[in-house]
Amino acid sequence: MAAALMAEINYDLPVGNFELDLEDGELRFRTALRLAHSALDVATLDDLVTVNIGEMIEHLPKFESLFQ
Repeated sequence: MAAALMAEINYDLPVGNFELDLEDGELRFRTALRLAHSALDVATLDDLVTVNIGEMIEHLPKFESLFQ
């Protein structure tokens, strides 16, 4: 059930994805940056963290409802 919800959510995400550890049930949201020709600055890092937190705030209740 959780894997199906994760696949449905991931399909529509423009950036990043949810991942589920099937051994212990850990859920995480992952994003990445390719910085081959540029340096990481505070604004870029802030944007990345903001996206991760925003996606968790939006979608975590959907996952939590599966286990209530």
